[in-house]
Amino acid sequence: MKEPSLDTLRIEIDAIDEQIHRLLMNRTELVGQVGAMKRQAGAHGFALRPGREAIILRRLAARHQGTFPAHALIKIWREVLSGTVQVQTPYSVAICDLDDPVAYRLLVRNQFSGAPIKSFATPLDTIKALRSGNVMVAVVPCPTLNATDTWWKELAFGEHSDLKIIARLPFLQPNSSRPINALAIAALRPEPSGEDISLVVVECRSDSINYQLPDLPASCKLLCHNNTPETDLAEIKTFNMLVSVDGFVEPDDELIPRFFAIQENTVTRARVIGCYPKQLVVEEGTGTS
Repeated sequence: MKEPSLDTLRIEIDAIDEQIHRLLMNRTELVGQVGAMKRQAGAHGFALRPGREAIILRRLAARHQGTFPAHALIKIWREVLSGTVQVQTPYSVAICDLDDPVAYRLLVRNQFSGAPIKSFATPLDTIKALRSGNVMVAVVPCPTLNATDTWWKELAFGEHSDLKIIARLPFLQPNSSRPINALAIAALRPEPSGEDISLVVVECRSDSINYQLPDLPASCKLLCHNNTPETDLAEIKTFNMLVSVDGFVEPDDELIPRFFAIQENTVTRARVIGCYPKQLVVEEGTGTS
């Protein structure tokens, strides 16, 4: 059998490109129909659904075969998903880019495609821009254990308690040993993706701490707190911890019984401030790990 010529192969590739483009346009039409049905049912909210997007990306990564890089596949579909959200709800993003504007803007670009970006100096200023309605998503750096900025308390017990953390950026886990990670916040109710991390702020009585952090339940990990040797506990009545919890926790769940195991009569309040899908890990040529 005669092997196809180079021109023949290129013609076949062009035909496949047209099929992909046609299917993409068809997909966009279906997304528009979904949006129209939601509006007819009285739902006029933001079309962004990180939980649903995570389910789609994990499914594609799991079935992926061949030599095409899996990370490139995920990036392509991130563009598709972000583009179709823009079709339903055009929006912009507020970002706290700190001392590395290029890296944080790239992070937002990879997650939200061509959405316009507005920069702010602090996480709280970024969240305030979201609260004011000037943007629909706020992106702030992930808190670290030694961070002094406790903006996350405002999402639990402050004036921004109607906002929720909905995603962690990037969704595809990077290979770098010191990657930049950020959290996306919006006026949305988080949805489960099947593999999730919930974020909870736990408030404790300061007179029961004595600078020693209590043990957390096994399913929890301490991310940040406002209790340091420099803190004058005599001046405050409570201190707060930001902890991650394995699995999806509904924002309305009763949490205090779970955290009372830390120390009896120590916890005064505990509130879910959001949930995000676990980052996807891919190994080239083998699908998800």
